[in-house]
Amino acid sequence: MFRFFTVIGVFLSLNVSYVGADDQKAYEYNQKGVEYLSEKKHRLAIDNFKKALQESPDNEKIKTNLALAYNNYGFLFQKNGQPINAVDNFEKSLKYAPENMYTLINLIGLYYDNNDMKQAAYYLEISEKIDPNFPGLKEFKNKLSKEVPVEKDSKKTETVHFLIVSDEKVDVNSLSNVKIILEQAYSRVGSFYDLFPKEKLTVVLYSEKDYDKSLGDAPYWVMAFFDGKIRIPLSEKKYSKNFLRRIIYHEYTHALVRYITKANAPLWLNEGLATYSESFVSPMDKYFLKDYINRRTFVPFNELPSDYSQIKGQAWANLLYREFFLLASFLVDKYGAGTVKDILEDLGQGKDIIKVFEKRLQLSYNDFGENWGKYVFSKLSI
Repeated sequence: MFRFFTVIGVFLSLNVSYVGADDQKAYEYNQKGVEYLSEKKHRLAIDNFKKALQESPDNEKIKTNLALAYNNYGFLFQKNGQPINAVDNFEKSLKYAPENMYTLINLIGLYYDNNDMKQAAYYLEISEKIDPNFPGLKEFKNKLSKEVPVEKDSKKTETVHFLIVSDEKVDVNSLSNVKIILEQAYSRVGSFYDLFPKEKLTVVLYSEKDYDKSLGDAPYWVMAFFDGKIRIPLSEKKYSKNFLRRIIYHEYTHALVRYITKANAPLWLNEGLATYSESFVSPMDKYFLKDYINRRTFVPFNELPSDYSQIKGQAWANLLYREFFLLASFLVDKYGAGTVKDILEDLGQGKDIIKVFEKRLQLSYNDFGENWGKYVFSKLSI
């Protein structure tokens, strides 16, 4: 399951300030900085704003421009998976605009994602004093209040591509299995999407008791979830190694889909592709799918829920996730993995799913749903 709460990586629009010509050198350097900033040449913009500030040290307009340049340079590093450089630039931005809530939110998100809960809490406290009602702040506060007690005394270990935070109750064998499966998912799922992120993704392993605390407002039937980190309860009694592998492939797919679409994928596509990745572990049982859908009937494409809150109960969730899988299967089988990647990238540019389908599939969104219905009858012989 995928959940997206946080507002991170805010790029500030170019609402730059212009300096009067009474201080000629400061004026010239500031003008150059503005030009470079509009061209997204952040390093050159910063250099010129700093020179302008040396000529006019108390000029608030230049300070504002310099803060803007540092913030947007930090955003660029964050987008490219370089959190250390991103943090450095966001903190420099705060030096010149200490109450900029967007930069503060960026820092909270970065520290949280990199498991530095102390620093995340520090910037959260500052932010609450400035504007406690700022969008996204409440979600961060709720998250930190639940996670700090769970994660502060946990063990941390790393693989080539993952940072694993594990409950002290998680045994060594289970941890070893997870490390192997995560790297397998990185390779197999990454190959499907032709995407291999350089930044390490955090995975949090819980005992069942502590996992229940982390669920928050998620449905009780959720077996694992991704909210910027993959969160998995480990139970050797409940989960076979094969089932655990399916869970990890599923949640890692959510991470890649979010990365590509910037959290702009509809529910059915997000969960469908994640469930489709489970078939990389072992094929879905056609007869099980057929029997389940025959008994419960499937939901028409245009009536599928758009939000997890609309899924009432585990029985309906089981049906819907099978439908989501069949939708994703149809999309991949009919149009190929390359087209799926194109669709996700278009969504990542903020485009509407209806227009994306018209462009990439050369048919309307509703026609896709109708064609999928025929596919289901054909594939499952319903």
